[in-house]
Amino acid sequence: MHTDTVGSSTVPTLAVAWRPSGDRAAYDGRVRILILYASLGSGHISAANAIAAQLEQRGAEVRSEDALEYTNPAFRSFVTTIITRFSQEAPSLYRALYEGTDDPDPEKAMRDNDLAGSLQAPLYADLTKLIEEYQPDRIICAQQLPALVVRALSANGTIDVPSYIVITDYMAHSSWIISGVDGYFVAWDGVAEYLRSWGIPDETIHVTGIPVKAELAVPKDPDDIRARYDIADGPVILAIASGVDTGRFTAAVAEAAASLSSGTLVVVAGRNHDVVEALGGLTVPDGVELRVLGFVDYLDDLVVLSDVVVGKSGGLITTEVLARGTPFFVIDPFPGQEEWNADFVSATGAGASMHIPTMAGRTAAMAAQDPAVLDRMGRQAMNQARPEAASTVADIVLAGPTEE
Repeated sequence: MHTDTVGSSTVPTLAVAWRPSGDRAAYDGRVRILILYASLGSGHISAANAIAAQLEQRGAEVRSEDALEYTNPAFRSFVTTIITRFSQEAPSLYRALYEGTDDPDPEKAMRDNDLAGSLQAPLYADLTKLIEEYQPDRIICAQQLPALVVRALSANGTIDVPSYIVITDYMAHSSWIISGVDGYFVAWDGVAEYLRSWGIPDETIHVTGIPVKAELAVPKDPDDIRARYDIADGPVILAIASGVDTGRFTAAVAEAAASLSSGTLVVVAGRNHDVVEALGGLTVPDGVELRVLGFVDYLDDLVVLSDVVVGKSGGLITTEVLARGTPFFVIDPFPGQEEWNADFVSATGAGASMHIPTMAGRTAAMAAQDPAVLDRMGRQAMNQARPEAASTVADIVLAGPTEE
């Protein structure tokens, strides 16, 4: 295989195109890439979409699919229940499961993961069929489940195609330790160090950041954005309700409002109508405006115009907030990866993680009214930001694995 210069105007060409089940009809020379994710959270989907957009911009042919749509319905239901319902309705049980399966022995973890992939592969017969019919030249996995299956299909000789993994959080669970992967894309050096300590070859580890939409690499003027949405001068706090218990979220919002001497508190309730109703009767001090919004498609604008953001620490929303240099105050992170993301925010000084809702609201308000704190946390947030991550991932994937 050889590649031309990677960039927005040139596209890699293949000396020999991989064909797992016969020649591909009318192969046009474009690199064909399959991106697989699992719909167990919006972050995996967002990362997949961000990478797909960059690859398509470079002329590649891209197909992005939810691996769970290609598996046994009973298995899909089981996985969804374990991941989503346990994390929301039984967080203590989910924490025990998550931490209990994080194996400290890398060799055992890799063996167990390879075995898990082999056992699960038969449940993904439709996914195997998809891969064989689509005949991709690269496969990118933005979640562990499809990565395990792709590895199993490679190990048993069903497919022979370079594969890549995108870790969409700021730390890696041992379920990410998979043999035979051609490239890992990680958020920061700390994840890279973990992978190296687990025996992942250094040349396959790329510190790119977590892939986010290209818009986040384009500067925006906060003053212009404030004027566009008619936001008055003074501190602005953005509180995002997604994934937070309604009672605990409204307690944080009430405390934030009470702790402001002036300014604007913008709440994005999303589709959580309970939050809208709960805040309907909230009384705020004179000089403070409470603006409650439902679902919005301009969240990035709201992050830009805000002094601080309060919300959950999913990998993608954390990355999106930090990319704008906005201090992030995490409230009620889910056990497991969200807690690890919250630790990253706190440890880097880009924000803080709070378990007491009223403390989260009060601390966010104090920071929003302290220019020195905002400057320090904002600079730390920008130091961690890698808004060009999706572009970097696209370039590396199109270049292909390093030949020995």
